[in-house]
Amino acid sequence: LSIRGHSNSMPNTRRKKKVKKFDPTLIFMKILTIQCLFYIVLGGFVTGLDIFFGVIPTINQLFGYKMMRFATKSGVVSFLSPILCAITGGFIMRQVATQPHKVWDYSVTRLFIHFCACCVNAGFPISLLWWLTHILSVLIETLLGEYLCIQKELNQLENIQGIVYHV
Repeated sequence: LSIRGHSNSMPNTRRKKKVKKFDPTLIFMKILTIQCLFYIVLGGFVTGLDIFFGVIPTINQLFGYKMMRFATKSGVVSFLSPILCAITGGFIMRQVATQPHKVWDYSVTRLFIHFCACCVNAGFPISLLWWLTHILSVLIETLLGEYLCIQKELNQLENIQGIVYHV
């Protein structure tokens, strides 16, 4: 036994964390990747749902707020698309954000850039439904993305240590 009461034969369970350098180029590229994938997926959902509902797709379904109402089929598409896109976004965050504590930052940044694009296209969104839809989509994307990132980390630990973790 050592002086402090710990056995010298016990392995050191404390490991030093690797300090990652601040890399603004990497962060910018991740934001750009998330934003591009968001618009590809959102456009795909809008187009797919428009075909399903028999509606002609318009750019205002992506960047407008005036069409978002439940009274029309295109309004329902404008509501459902960001919600479905958020589910896909959770899986995108798993791959791009890679760490659970960064998912919220990337999701909110994605929403802010989308908000700016909507302001340029159609003006400041004054529709309560637009705000609720996009806030809900960020929450879904964040919660699913964080959960998937944690699962990924636990799987990596399981492979390294041979311990099974359940979440």
